[in-house]
Amino acid sequence: MISAPTETSKWDKTEITNIFKDAGYEPKETPKIKGLQTILFAIGSNETIWIGATDCQPSELSKRIETIQQVFSDTLEDIEITINGFILNSTPPQPTSDILVFDNTETLRDYINAHRNTPLPPDEMENFEAFSSYISTVIEYLGRL
Repeated sequence: MISAPTETSKWDKTEITNIFKDAGYEPKETPKIKGLQTILFAIGSNETIWIGATDCQPSELSKRIETIQQVFSDTLEDIEITINGFILNSTPPQPTSDILVFDNTETLRDYINAHRNTPLPPDEMENFEAFSSYISTVIEYLGRL
């Protein structure tokens, strides 16, 4: 029996994950958010999140980011979380002001290497671990939407 290709089959998820790991980000599970399978979900210092998808319109990812922001708004007070979205697309659509678009992993790597995660000072590790745990819980919730 031949299985149907997944939405992310032509992109190497391991390579994309390693791009972010090498730049100091912590990859997390990649949830399917309201039907859109993400290829990357990574966190960084200063409450920063990177979310990546493939072969979709920027507006689709923007809608999923709005969903995530609503979860944050409903569950957190006075904590600003920065969400950076990107799409890998063989034939790039027009980029938008809030979603980055890359046509291959090399351009993604170049961009992320220029925007590396800021290393955490030792006294902020406990806060980062709490943020990481919170994000894991949110990802689990998003997978149920």
